[in-house]
Amino acid sequence: MSGTTWSKFYWSDWLSDPGLRNCSLAARGLWIEMLCIAAQSDPIGYLAIKGQSLTVHDTARMVGGSAPEVAKLIEELERNGVLSRDRNGTIYNRRLVRDAKRSREAKKNGKEGGNPSLRKQRGNPSEDNPRLKGTLKPHKPYANSQDTNSQESKKKVRGANAPPTENVVSISRYAFQGRIIRLSQAEFDRWRESYFEIKDMLAALQAADDYYFQNQPKDGKWFFPVSRWLQREHTAALEHRAKADKEELRRRGDAW
Repeated sequence: MSGTTWSKFYWSDWLSDPGLRNCSLAARGLWIEMLCIAAQSDPIGYLAIKGQSLTVHDTARMVGGSAPEVAKLIEELERNGVLSRDRNGTIYNRRLVRDAKRSREAKKNGKEGGNPSLRKQRGNPSEDNPRLKGTLKPHKPYANSQDTNSQESKKKVRGANAPPTENVVSISRYAFQGRIIRLSQAEFDRWRESYFEIKDMLAALQAADDYYFQNQPKDGKWFFPVSRWLQREHTAALEHRAKADKEELRRRGDAW
């Protein structure tokens, strides 16, 4: 797993962490440098490169300081409970490691159709069609023969001796097919991965489809409006989770 390009950073947590505030300005400066390295490491959150722990000399070389100075500042950070070490003595940041784990779990759950505990409660299969929330009901996929209303087209599809249309089981080529939105399986999977914080993608798409059916997008081009709709849902869910995480960190007194 490669390093992350961004991390959630709460300014108030940095300023209010008692262990960090008890450190000198130089130690706090070294710690932010170490966090930058750890965020790009593999695994994320550890002061390591390609799985190999950085020594004091390595760290000093990377931050542009002397080994004795860096060793003294690391000791100060450790004494105040700012940094942690694993069983091998590798320095790591608790928060970065925790966020990386949650990110992996969220992506995995998104690919498999949502939170597994919620799927189990609902009695849904692990990968397909999680139940929609609220009173929204999915529209049945249209059969290919319904793309036209002409009797001639229906005859061509059914054939002369075919049973009536209502007795034919149609297979849709779409993973989601509403009255406005139609997504192939590949498109659906890309959106579910991009907006991984949306736990029930089918419900979100259904809500968007209902809205844009009543409020037709300009020129019938629904892709970008729906994408922005999902982005707002995703952002709101991220903010909600970030707020919950922040409250949990404050409760545990483990901000950094």
